[in-house]
Formats: sequence, structure tokens, C-alpha cells
Amino acid sequence: MKEYKFDKIKDLEYGENKQQKAGLYKFDEMADYEVLFKKELTFDNILNLDIITNILSEFYDVNAVAITKHGATCSVALGTNIEDAYNKAFDCDPVSAFYSTIGCTQEVDVETAKHINSMAVKVLIAPDFEYEALKLLQENE
Repeated sequence: MKEYKFDKIKDLEYGENKQQKAGLYKFDEMADYEVLFKKELTFDNILNLDIITNILSEFYDVNAVAITKHGATCSVALGTNIEDAYNKAFDCDPVSAFYSTIGCTQEVDVETAKHINSMAVKVLIAPDFEYEALKLLQENE
């Protein structure tokens, strides 16, 4: 049985419920991430990101988008490009998409960023962002 060494990265504001403590830990095989905006990740954000990365790991080589909220998957869609995949995922459950976590398998382009900016989103994860798309998303922070 393989042993893992966990290193604490930081304390989180709270756990699943406000009265619970939580922390973010890392082990060697875990992927790194970068927070691009000022807001720190919460326990619920990390839970949603875990769900999204598990789903999208099956679609890493195609245009795919997954949307989660409150620890549940709202939608997953494939498309001819990332904008098409996002639009299909959004159309599956447009109500739940508000204040959700969105994951993309490909670089987020400007057109997709425009759609995402039209609503409130908690977390957006992608392997990369076009420079102009990132500027656009930062304006709506």
C-alpha cells in the first residue's frame, strides 16, 4: 500500500458548515493551481472543483465543459469548440449555472468569456485563458 505525505498549504475560512474547521493539504501527485483573482477558494469551491476535474479528466482531449453547484453536477457538454460546449452545458440547466463552478478542458477564448461574464460565477477553471478573455473576466470580478 502506497503511503502519501500530506503538506498543509493553508487553513480555509470554514469547512462544509460555518462551525467546522478545514484546511487545504497537498501531496506529491496533486496538480498545482493558481488563483488568478483576489478571492480565495472555500471548502465548497474545492469540492466542486474536485467533481469537475474528475469528470473532465475523461474529456481532456476534446472541447468539454462541466458545471457544478453545491457538490452536484448540473451539466456536462461537448462541442465543436469551447464556446459551443459552454453554451450546451449552460442550456442544460441555466438556473443552476448562476453562482456555480465551471470547468473547461480547453483554453477559454474571448467569446466564451463574454458568455460567462453575463452571469455570476463562483469559480472558473481551465488549462489556460486567452489574454483578452482573462482581462474581460477580471473586469467582472
